[in-house]
Amino acid sequence: MRIRESTIGQRRLSAITPIPNERQCSSGDCRGHLKEMRVPGLLEVSLNLDLVDAELTSMQ
Repeated sequence: MRIRESTIGQRRLSAITPIPNERQCSSGDCRGHLKEMRVPGLLEVSLNLDLVDAELTSMQ
């Protein structure tokens, strides 16, 4: 996880998680990738921290 600033100046908490290849999916129709691929994708989640920052400011 990391906190970064967006292009419009908002602080954002971001996390990136690998999506591992699983045996039942590499041989099925649920995804179109090779079974040799250990990590066929990534999931990135980014949360706006404006409300958190406002709450912290009000507590000071």
